[in-house]
Amino acid sequence: MGLLSWVIALMAISAAGAAYTNRQVTLGPTAVAYIHLLALALFVGVGDWVNFVQGIVSFRTLPKTQFGLLQSRLLPYFFQVLTLSLAAGLVTATKVGSVGLVHVLSVALVLTLANLLFLEPYTTAIMFQRHRLEKEAASAEEAAKLPKHKALSKKFGMYHGLSALASLGLPCVEDAWSYISRPAAGGAKP
Repeated sequence: MGLLSWVIALMAISAAGAAYTNRQVTLGPTAVAYIHLLALALFVGVGDWVNFVQGIVSFRTLPKTQFGLLQSRLLPYFFQVLTLSLAAGLVTATKVGSVGLVHVLSVALVLTLANLLFLEPYTTAIMFQRHRLEKEAASAEEAAKLPKHKALSKKFGMYHGLSALASLGLPCVEDAWSYISRPAAGGAKP
């Protein structure tokens, strides 16, 4: 999984570079608009589902360790899909939007890559260390009293908070992207 994440990251960074160097996309305007809107729909759909439905329902339904295990398996794919949709959006952005759109998508790409490559893997590793301590102790309550568990919990909270903060910036990007891209869908110019 790690290598795939880095390959996707390099592809997305290449797409951002192409957008900033104003390389021309050789597809027709209809195909470009279709790809752009498909990328926007994928970004919004997957992002909103994972952040506002799957995550909340799973958190309320599953025991803590099962929820953590589910998220550790799901989130790398989630961030990969977001990265690919942002890359497609960046490649088509200069044809359907403005330079402002390239900037908005680039900010989202930086936030998503930070989660994909650094924050999520580190947060997950800390979570699994906490789970091991809880398994070795008589109970989760007993483990929570250990200084090592307290230190891990503090670290986990910090990195999880940074990851959540980066993810919460994405709905703002969704709104900006859909607003700036309206002409591509045949809507009125902003």
